[in-house]
Amino acid sequence: MKLKLTLLAIFSNLCLSTPAYAASTIYLIYGPFNFSLPVESLTTFTESGEIDKKLSFYLNFLSEEERLQLRKFLNTRFDIKPFTLYKLGNTYAGKSLIHLLGKGIQIPGGRNGYYAIRGSLIQTALSTEGLTIINVIRNFPTDIQIDVSYLLKLIKEINSLVKDTELFMDNLELEPVNKYYLSAVSLQVVNDPEYLSGHGFTPPYTLHLTPYTLPQPVDKNARSLPFNPSQSGQFIVSKEIITFQDYDRQRELKTVIYLPENKENTIPVILLSNGLGAQIDRFESLAYHLTSYGFGVVIIDHPQSNYERQQDFYQGFYQEPFPATEFIDRPLDITFILDQLEEINLTQFSSRLQLDKVGIFGYSFGATTAFSLAGAQINFTQLQQDCESPNGFYNISILYQCRALELPAQNYDLRDNRIQAIFAFFPFGRSLFGQEQLNKINIPVFLQTSDQDVVTPLMVEQISLFTWLSSPEKYMAIAENLAHSRAMIQLVNQRNNLSISDKEVIQTTENYLNALNLIFFKVYLNQDERDQDYLTHKNLEFLIQEPFNLHIINSDFSWE
Repeated sequence: MKLKLTLLAIFSNLCLSTPAYAASTIYLIYGPFNFSLPVESLTTFTESGEIDKKLSFYLNFLSEEERLQLRKFLNTRFDIKPFTLYKLGNTYAGKSLIHLLGKGIQIPGGRNGYYAIRGSLIQTALSTEGLTIINVIRNFPTDIQIDVSYLLKLIKEINSLVKDTELFMDNLELEPVNKYYLSAVSLQVVNDPEYLSGHGFTPPYTLHLTPYTLPQPVDKNARSLPFNPSQSGQFIVSKEIITFQDYDRQRELKTVIYLPENKENTIPVILLSNGLGAQIDRFESLAYHLTSYGFGVVIIDHPQSNYERQQDFYQGFYQEPFPATEFIDRPLDITFILDQLEEINLTQFSSRLQLDKVGIFGYSFGATTAFSLAGAQINFTQLQQDCESPNGFYNISILYQCRALELPAQNYDLRDNRIQAIFAFFPFGRSLFGQEQLNKINIPVFLQTSDQDVVTPLMVEQISLFTWLSSPEKYMAIAENLAHSRAMIQLVNQRNNLSISDKEVIQTTENYLNALNLIFFKVYLNQDERDQDYLTHKNLEFLIQEPFNLHIINSDFSWE
């Protein structure tokens, strides 16, 4: 705490001791044309709604509703602590985003506005008026120069991504008879060469949903499950915390082990690798659910990317929220825990744990951990290419993937053949692994994602991941209107004019996770082929709760 207060005091003095000059004019540069707008005019509009003559030149192009939205946007207050903002702004991801923004929001002379933006953000957050867009503009240390062409290009890229996602989702339900299967349809999703080349696509820049033949005729009368997979099973769950010491890597690994009581035969095991900064009990509901059906679940707390490490970062003890070595250490954590469980299986678990063939659930960063364990290695060539000018505004996860370039460029073979099935929740890794490495994964994989994921966007990350996996047994569930994390629920509400409570979103997410994980692991760990037919939208339709429609595609789906 003392360190945090000291750093904050120093930075506060630096910000508040800067010259009193603040931005008075915004200059807009659009090709050969130059325009100017007094900051005072924008401030008056924001505070009272009054539009003076100088501002009317710009706002005459907007409807009354658009003017109201602009005023609301300029006045929107962002509740973020100054020190948190300072810490995030000094990470690789934060610097990349501000530098990218600074290409369009410049200081006079056309220089990148990076330092001015960062200083204005912090100074505004420290002020009594609070962090709003208009206050950031007013606290800008110089006049502001806007490269309109650059910002329009940035907005166009983001809008294209949104439209592509909407078009893709619309075409998941094309034919009433084959409603839950992609039918014989070919569509051009995007036709912007610059956008597509930036996403790794090559001419003729046409993306298609290609037709496929169902392995058997579609049964219009869907089979119903003999049980509700979102409801708890019959086994009572026991919970035990065991901490293992990896002396070679100097890592203390805390695990929470959930086991079904009074189960006589062997217990199939599912490992759980969490996301960045998640608390160890983040998916406790899923752990209890799977265990109630006879699985054993082991949650691993990765010490350099867990909740405690994240809090230490915000307290000022670390430069980054995680070290790049976590791309290597996380998979090694899993392998080490499996080795330790094998050693104590006889004495502590009466040899009941089935450890030669295990499943893994990975959330976000945990999904990349799972892919590494399944044989995908860091593709430094692909990563170097994609990280030359990463655009974090339409794919935040690329800024985390690029951190792997801090590692020595060598082959990291982290495969563990005991991993035999993967459930990846909001996965990323398109640039980290590339097509060549993801193609090495040939075990059953289930991806679950959403059309509203701004951290790991569906059209940039998951479509590529799903297509590049070589496994003949792969599935992807795409939910509508669900957020990447609980912290982003309200953002999804605002983007889609929804008013859904956090509780409802969390409950729906848990229901989907519980049901899909259960059926997937019953099929591919328990070898219960009777349940395989239920890995379709049609047979799980009863689970769906509006407005969170759920679509499931499998390996017959093709994206070219």
